Amino acid sequence: MPFNPEAAFSSSLVAISLSIVIFLTLAYLSYPLLKRSPLQPQLSQIKQEYLKTVRGLTQNLQQQTRSGRKQLLLQLLGFLVSQDWLITKVEKHPLMTKALLWLIAQDYGKIKLNPSLAVYLPIYYDDVTYFFLTNDRPRNERYIDSINRAVKDKIVVEIGTGKDAILSRFCCAAGAKKVYTIEINERVYQQAKTCVASLGLEDKIQVILGDGQTTEIPELADICVSELLGSIASSEGVAPIINSSRRFLKPDGVMLPSRSLTKFAAISLPDNFLDHHGFNQIDWYWIKKVFRYVGYPFDIRVGVYNLPPENLASSIEVFEDLDFTQPTPVETTEEVTLQITKSGKIDGFLLWLVLYTDPEQVMDALEEKSNWLPTFFPVFYPGVTVMVGDEIKAICKVTLSTNKLNPDYHIQGQLIRQQGEAIDFTYSSFYQQPSFRQTPFYQELFTPEGKAIIHT
Repeated sequence: MPFNPEAAFSSSLVAISLSIVIFLTLAYLSYPLLKRSPLQPQLSQIKQEYLKTVRGLTQNLQQQTRSGRKQLLLQLLGFLVSQDWLITKVEKHPLMTKALLWLIAQDYGKIKLNPSLAVYLPIYYDDVTYFFLTNDRPRNERYIDSINRAVKDKIVVEIGTGKDAILSRFCCAAGAKKVYTIEINERVYQQAKTCVASLGLEDKIQVILGDGQTTEIPELADICVSELLGSIASSEGVAPIINSSRRFLKPDGVMLPSRSLTKFAAISLPDNFLDHHGFNQIDWYWIKKVFRYVGYPFDIRVGVYNLPPENLASSIEVFEDLDFTQPTPVETTEEVTLQITKSGKIDGFLLWLVLYTDPEQVMDALEEKSNWLPTFFPVFYPGVTVMVGDEIKAICKVTLSTNKLNPDYHIQGQLIRQQGEAIDFTYSSFYQQPSFRQTPFYQELFTPEGKAIIHT
């Protein structure tokens, strides 16, 4: 049958319209459930995020339609409205479904595994990802406060503009004299230029396409602003990039943020979570893209949504400490001792970011919901028993991966029981080495053929 472009275009419009209707309907149906959730005080904010998301997605869909691009922005083939609120089938670009999944996981309180994807640029940063980064309230509040006290009448350089040039805009609002912002991704660079122009800030913000480690700017800066941190602080390559960025600064120049820690502790995962842990179809969509990008399957790091702090089973220590007020080591070793504080079982370690935009502004990602999800290392999975008074002696190492930018992480040591028994352990979390299904935890997440085991 010959291809009929008019019929195809009409079908596309119908599919888009139905997708928007389904999205709005699901948002409407979600309201009573959210109202009964433990997070009811945040209901107004959640409602506003729904409305913002719908407006942004609708505008994006209209732009896609007007441009006549053959590939639709998204195609939703069905919703499964169930206890888990998961969409069962996604093709093309799952823009709406990612937005819904984020809202549900963040605000409805379900504990859920999430693949750590942000380190695999440029494949992950789509419009929805940038939407939630731009609207990350805990992060933005710290940056705004520090920027307001630091940049008035100053020359600023930003590393990593992002689609919405949000930190550059904060600097302008705080009275910066000039902002030079460097973006390595050409598509994002064009989006940022459009955003800056639409706000009438072209005289204040100069968007530069290039690599922050090699590109130059017209003059030395007083302040270097960046947000290159991962859920494990160094995971997106912040240390070598910030070290290189010192060349942009005057002798008395300032780095913002000033410091970041990765803290960690032993953790006990809830039994009901362990019975059903795994990925859903949306996770698998993105994991497949990462596997194709890298060229093979591997044990991708996982974060955990909504894990209560009371599941920590030990004292808290520092896994890595990045002090940006001075040249930062790109490889580190820390020797630590964790004291077991809760009898029962432990499944591994939880690692999370503590951000200091300046010495007075601190955000702990375990205490506040943000885009930085705590990361789970399944060192002891499926669990070992412990008693209060046991201790863990560990050596934590950060080493650069083969790309000399993103780190690998290693932890080894002993769980020492009060009676004197010692259990040795060693664990490595690689950026992208072909290490696949190396532990019982990952054997339950993936098949030997490299496919995720889907849980709904």
